[in-house]
Amino acid sequence: MIFAPERARYMLSLEPAVEGSATVRAVHIASIDGVSKSYDGRSLFSGLSFGITSDDRIGIVGRNGSGKSTLLAILAGRETVDAGRVVFQGDVSIAFLEQEPDHDPTQTIDEVVMAGQPVLVAALQRYDVATQRLSVDPEDAGAVEALARATATLDRLDGWTVEHKRTAILDRLGFDDSSVKLGSLSGGQRRRVALAAALVSDADLLILDEPTNHLDADAVDWLERELAGRNGPLVMVTHDRFLLERLTNVMIELDDGHAYRHDGTYSDLLTARLERTRQTAAAEARRNNALRKEIAWLRRGARARTSKPKFRLAQVEALQSIGTSRELPALDLGTGRRRLGKRAIQLDGVSAGYDGRSVVRNVELNLGPGDRIGIVGANGTGKTTLLRLIAGEIEGDGGVIWRSPNCVIGMYCQTATVEADGRRAIEVITDVGTHIPLVDGSVVSATKLAERFGFDAAMQHRQIADLSGGERRRLALLEILMDAPNVLLLDEPTNDLDVETLAVLEDYLDGFGGVLVVASHDRYLLDRLTDVFYDVNSRGGLDEHVGDWESYRGRRDAAVVAAKAKAKSKSRSTPARKRPSNATGGSNRSSGRELERLGSLVAALESKKASAEAELESCRDYEAAGRLGAAVAAIAAELSAAEDRWLEASLS
Repeated sequence: MIFAPERARYMLSLEPAVEGSATVRAVHIASIDGVSKSYDGRSLFSGLSFGITSDDRIGIVGRNGSGKSTLLAILAGRETVDAGRVVFQGDVSIAFLEQEPDHDPTQTIDEVVMAGQPVLVAALQRYDVATQRLSVDPEDAGAVEALARATATLDRLDGWTVEHKRTAILDRLGFDDSSVKLGSLSGGQRRRVALAAALVSDADLLILDEPTNHLDADAVDWLERELAGRNGPLVMVTHDRFLLERLTNVMIELDDGHAYRHDGTYSDLLTARLERTRQTAAAEARRNNALRKEIAWLRRGARARTSKPKFRLAQVEALQSIGTSRELPALDLGTGRRRLGKRAIQLDGVSAGYDGRSVVRNVELNLGPGDRIGIVGANGTGKTTLLRLIAGEIEGDGGVIWRSPNCVIGMYCQTATVEADGRRAIEVITDVGTHIPLVDGSVVSATKLAERFGFDAAMQHRQIADLSGGERRRLALLEILMDAPNVLLLDEPTNDLDVETLAVLEDYLDGFGGVLVVASHDRYLLDRLTDVFYDVNSRGGLDEHVGDWESYRGRRDAAVVAAKAKAKSKSRSTPARKRPSNATGGSNRSSGRELERLGSLVAALESKKASAEAELESCRDYEAAGRLGAAVAAIAAELSAAEDRWLEASLS
């Protein structure tokens, strides 16, 4: 959604460029001053203050329920504040991607994506109508005049560049027909349409709430490059730590109603958090030392009725009331309550599909204790189908699946949540079990496990209905872990889980000796948890890749470049068709030569653009990717202009 705040609320305040220098100082965009917000009597944050400049690329992190999405909605003008204020400097237009976009189902994809640019849409429509009329009657003077006016408007609005950008973004997000109505799309597809609308816009401030949800890993790679090449401020909530590390220069951490600003990337935030924890631990050690001294003094038998012991007692009570560090000892998950043998699950020539369409074909896969496998591939290729086959939730159309009788399978699916059925949070966990075994043979109680995953004593006794969507997702994960599975299947586990919970889960699974299979678009999570990738290819089979994400992508990119080079070489060996020229009359011959020249120019620019795009696809350097992205956009604009000149020449 794109909108411009009311101009009356703001005053423009720009800092001038340094005279005689190419350096332009950052422009102040917005001030968040003492903002507080509560829901149902629970404070999300209080006294929140920070600023946004034109150079800021801000990542916001915090546990589910800490108010990250609410803060974005406040910045976008969708939510009001209980106290404080948000002040924009000047007429600032905002593009906002919500987690759950709410669009009219009767709208087309194009209508949603171009909703923020009505003048440009009208010009494109007039251009299309005029072109259609001229295709029927080249002598239609009214159509020629309408085409000229529409073309002038599009040139003034840089419409050809926007149109090319719209087409390219929709194509990368999986839409080849922009006339489709939203009502026929899935929830994930509608969210990708909303993402396209935000990216196509030329808004001053881009606000994204979990932009990688419902994207496959290749699309997330592309999104990273797209955002890296975009100018202007960005505010983003995401669980993708690669995005946070590579794109942000400011991190804001929401924790217990407070906001901590850190200049730098996600790793800089972790360093600052470690220092904050160290200082807290040192303060706690000093508090414990003072407490021991006070108790020892009292136990030596001081007279109870003098003022001095009373002061000492008050001091002990004050020391005891100081909060302690929230850091908890690491917990390593064992292999479950039942030990697996050498084999756990085996798939031999297994195929499966839906509605007469084959999804996975002739899959061969052996899973044993200690296997840590990542499943990757484009959306719709069959990653979830493969996990459901392994879990036994569906039967294959062919082949054989063998499972050890000792298998205890836990599957955390994309839509996993806990229904509001009147229970309290802790009851969801204790209904499964009261304790869980660890690697060292010890056990941990349900309450301690819940605390480890961010449910303190107060939250454990909260009604499920009072939990946020992300907190329910976290509770559903705990419910599965509490069953102590020895085969754990995670289907897009990062959707709606915060980075803190993901870090806890990763640490928790470090000692897991069972079978771990993760289907995810989260590149950091795949690197952290898995040793080998299986790519579900377009044929429904599995391609194995050993190593981390970067090496996997490197091999994939090299294969793509080689395929493009082979196709280009083949096209060069085939004689190109030349446009026929009219040899009857001087002016017609000149027109024919111009058409041929422009045709050659268009072909050359198309080739140049394809080469630049291929180079951009394989680029892994942040700054170089930004330069290449700008070059591709410039070539695209030049190509569009050449195509326009060819059209004008063909109509003359």
